[in-house]
Amino acid sequence: MSSVNSFWSRICIRLGVNSKQFGVLLSICVMALGIVGTKVVIGGPSKAAAKSAVALSTIAAVTPPPSPSALKAVAFTLQTWPSRDPFRGSSNQGNSPDPGALGKAPASLRLGATMDGQFAVINGKTLKEGQSLTDPVSGSSYRLLEVETRSVTMEAGGQRFQIAFD
Repeated sequence: MSSVNSFWSRICIRLGVNSKQFGVLLSICVMALGIVGTKVVIGGPSKAAAKSAVALSTIAAVTPPPSPSALKAVAFTLQTWPSRDPFRGSSNQGNSPDPGALGKAPASLRLGATMDGQFAVINGKTLKEGQSLTDPVSGSSYRLLEVETRSVTMEAGGQRFQIAFD
């Protein structure tokens, strides 16, 4: 009996609980489990469970399963390359210019950086999509249309062109 007491004392010390209070709590839990288990074994299923089982069996008897010819196959087609970058915002979705319609970029414009898909550093000036830049060499005004990861699309006088990193 002393080995049981020492074992019980070590468990209570490790858990940091009072041994008498823990013993009472443990015995209440064991009795509750015994009562619930007895009710389940002796009492069988409850009335609600029996009613739902009867309802399910009548539904299964009334509605036959669909024939294989009545089932329709669903096919999914995935694009090889997505139509848009999932990591960019949707600010310019569908407004990207046709790559074949892009003209030649002026040599005086240099792309320094692109940031967050909205900002670009061109000739040392930070621009947001929609803002304009005046070229000091030619005096022409260029509007920033779209910022991509490695390039930007600009417009001057109705002519679109793309500037990429060197």
